[in-house]
Amino acid sequence: MLGSLELVYWPIRGRGYPVVLLLKAARVPFTYIELAFDKDEHHGAKQRGELGLDDFPFGALPVLKVTSEEGEAVIAETSAILRYLETVVERELVVDPFKELSPLDQARIDMVHSAALFNSTVLFNSASSPTWLEGGDRAHLEHERILPFLRGLEHQLGSSSFPREAAFEPRRLSNGGVLFSAAACAIAYTLSMVCDVFPFSLARPLAASDPRQHGTLEARFPACAAVLRAVEGATGVAEWVASGERKERWSNWASFTPDKVRAAAERFDREVVDPEGREALS
Repeated sequence: MLGSLELVYWPIRGRGYPVVLLLKAARVPFTYIELAFDKDEHHGAKQRGELGLDDFPFGALPVLKVTSEEGEAVIAETSAILRYLETVVERELVVDPFKELSPLDQARIDMVHSAALFNSTVLFNSASSPTWLEGGDRAHLEHERILPFLRGLEHQLGSSSFPREAAFEPRRLSNGGVLFSAAACAIAYTLSMVCDVFPFSLARPLAASDPRQHGTLEARFPACAAVLRAVEGATGVAEWVASGERKERWSNWASFTPDKVRAAAERFDREVVDPEGREALS
């Protein structure tokens, strides 16, 4: 049995977003416990060695508290939480399980999963700088970090050796939901944040037309966009977004608020370099 699940995190999207994507798409009940952000209370306690490591392994957030037939456990680290949920939901609810993957195919999936989470960390680390949205820093982030990641991901997803069905095909569940893999949710999470930070040059697949848009994710990296569209377009996720419950902020950093991100895009992304949004932009 799945048991009861509690996701403990700040009132932001952040590193908890891919976990929520998986759970909402799967229609698996869980409780979201919000911690009021107080830098000294959590981070200060972590630095002083006063944070309860049974409740917060490695001092990390988010954590998933699990109560099941196996007992009680607290799981930290987004990748571990995603892999746990993928495993137990598949075991308990999947109608037609996939056959077991070969070690090499599993490694290919784990590779894109890890790359996605690493590059989300790059974005969060960049946001720790108060000037990360300014012209030079912003351009460096896009051209030196984000675009190479997107090119690499597009290449892997388009490879004939990549197990696309096992990695991205939603698995039908007995409760009416669908299960996306941990890798699919990790990729959708990172791409969603990228599209929010660069709304004109890497606009969302379903973004409304804007005369300043000079490249959508769909046009420039179609295989990447397909993953984002599938996960965020799942019925359970779409209903959650429509309810207004999805958090607006990605981060607790003061420099990473929605209004500041949008203002930077309005200021620095006005030039239409290529109206067709082709890869020449990069």
